Amino acid sequence: MATLRQKPNKYWYIRYRDVDGKLKEEATGLKTQGKRPNDAAKTKLAAVIEREKNARLAMEEPTSKLEPKTVEEAWLIYEPWLEHHRKEATWRSYRTAFNHYFVPEWDDVLLDNLTVEQIDNYFSRLYTMNDLSARHCNTLRICLQGFLTWSMKRGYCTSNPAKDVEPITEGAPSNRSLNLEHCLRILQELNGQDRAIWATLFLSGVRLGECKGLQRGDVHTTDHQLVVERSVYKRGNDAIRKTGAPFQKPKSGPSVRNITIPQLLCDILREWRNVSRDHPNPYDLLFTNPRTHGVFDEDDFREALREAAKRAAPKVKGPEPLRVEDAQCHLARSAFARAFLSLGGNIEDLRRTLGHSRIQTTMRYLKWSPGFQKSAFDVITPEKVGIAVGMDYGDFANDLVRGL
Repeated sequence: MATLRQKPNKYWYIRYRDVDGKLKEEATGLKTQGKRPNDAAKTKLAAVIEREKNARLAMEEPTSKLEPKTVEEAWLIYEPWLEHHRKEATWRSYRTAFNHYFVPEWDDVLLDNLTVEQIDNYFSRLYTMNDLSARHCNTLRICLQGFLTWSMKRGYCTSNPAKDVEPITEGAPSNRSLNLEHCLRILQELNGQDRAIWATLFLSGVRLGECKGLQRGDVHTTDHQLVVERSVYKRGNDAIRKTGAPFQKPKSGPSVRNITIPQLLCDILREWRNVSRDHPNPYDLLFTNPRTHGVFDEDDFREALREAAKRAAPKVKGPEPLRVEDAQCHLARSAFARAFLSLGGNIEDLRRTLGHSRIQTTMRYLKWSPGFQKSAFDVITPEKVGIAVGMDYGDFANDLVRGL
């Protein structure tokens, strides 16, 4: 049985025995306020008791009371089992794979209803549309295969379709792409918050989760700086209900960064920050859901993006046509990288701007090209924006700002 203990350092600790019978202590990070535990300490204690209970149940043979049917139900039992029986690195990689990829895609899908074709199509989509490497996709496939093998041994499902899915091989890069004109034409067709979000994605190169985590104080328009120091869970509003906050740690150390942004983005964000002051929210987010005042809805934004791409496609004057299916959030990040280098940016500066740990990751966006050390403020200049859309920059920027 888990119990709360006080320590001389005036903090609460939880003492319990794990599934192997070993006595362990776990710090709660909560200071003691008197001899009786407060509600926060009791909540931590209840979470540990529930976790250990699930770990013990996962070790037992399946009973009529514990037979998960869906992927999400099985994962809730598999996660504590992994934590106690596998190395920490393995457990963390599985947890990332399920929380970010499998559960959001197949949360309500029955284990026996997963098919080879369904799994193969999903990994192909991840590879072609989300800019994931073949190695990353194959690692995710191995995680899913191990999970389904575990489920079969316990009688939760009768087959393992992931075994028959062919590994993805590195081939020719995807032909999906956006260029600077495509992004600017789509920007003209968007309105309000959607316009500000799209401008932030393709004029600064931030990830969608990082864009969702931006707060008003992160924008410094006078210095042309955008501070990125937090991200948001894929299901941000669900995280608020479970943990009390939508934020998570950045993807990696280099993901915490200051980005020098171009004048066009400064103009748009300055105006949007003024417009949105009348709609406060508890986390001081820059972009919010107008209905809940929480994290903005990705699905609503993607739908607005597709509709804007349909209207913008006939207006493109360049040699490369705009396809509606190319209007993707992560392709805006790729478009920023291509524009940055093609207009004279440096590959090392681009790596820092995108928040990559390794330059090999950055080079997946396009081949290296020599250039001078420049920032986005130097590269995406008003003159080049005006040339891309075929009109005066002042008139173009004023039209965009008035539309917020």
